[in-house]
Amino acid sequence: MIITIANAKGGVGKTTSAMYLAQAAKLRDPDLEVMVLDADPQSSATQWALDAED
Repeated sequence: MIITIANAKGGVGKTTSAMYLAQAAKLRDPDLEVMVLDADPQSSATQWALDAED
């Protein structure tokens, strides 16, 4: 399954929604491979992932 979250306007919750959907999918099925691709120049989703590792 591929889910795309897109909106040209900033500050509408795209990164937050993507990260929560990814976490919900993983909690529902721990064996599921979940990948979040961060195409945002601000790299917010990448920063979330790095913070989660710490």
